Amino acid sequence: MFRRAGNTSRARNLAIRFLIALAIAGGVSGGEVCHAGKSSVEEVKAAFLYNFARFIEWPDAVFNAPQSPFVIGVLGEDPFGGALGEIVGHEKVGGRRIEIRRWGQAHEVAGCHLLFVNPDLPDRLTVLRSLPAEGLLTVGDGEGFVESGGIIGLIVEQNRVRFEVNLAGAERAGLVLSSKLLNLAREVGHWPVEGDLR
Repeated sequence: MFRRAGNTSRARNLAIRFLIALAIAGGVSGGEVCHAGKSSVEEVKAAFLYNFARFIEWPDAVFNAPQSPFVIGVLGEDPFGGALGEIVGHEKVGGRRIEIRRWGQAHEVAGCHLLFVNPDLPDRLTVLRSLPAEGLLTVGDGEGFVESGGIIGLIVEQNRVRFEVNLAGAERAGLVLSSKLLNLAREVGHWPVEGDLR
């Protein structure tokens, strides 16, 4: 059974990385994720965000300069607590340092590359359609996220975190998803947003 490795930030980080490595490989049983409680499910989701960034290519044009950071953002209330910051730590994506930003409103989002959209935001379809299209990977919780135009939807299924991928959304954003990532998805499809002219 998986147990946390200790109280230090480094030990916690290593424990979370171990958990996510098993989860992505399909080796974490529902009991193991569930045993550690709700916070561990959120830690797994936070780790998924980091791992998504490693298996997707962004267009060069979305970065202002070679030293520009890779920005992971959260729109709405942050469900991850400090887990997201602990997981990314001093890691890099494509040689770029990672910066975490948080926004309360969709119109505030700027310079973001991977955005977690909190499921508690009202009218998710309107929120998604108001976000910049190019170079933005949108990730959200729950059934229906990809059907609303999001690119990756996280779903807790039999106490395991799984994900769906909307290739239409990825293509619209100019993102190239690794076949390794697609092979791990619960479902891959094309869900265009009705009336979306982008």
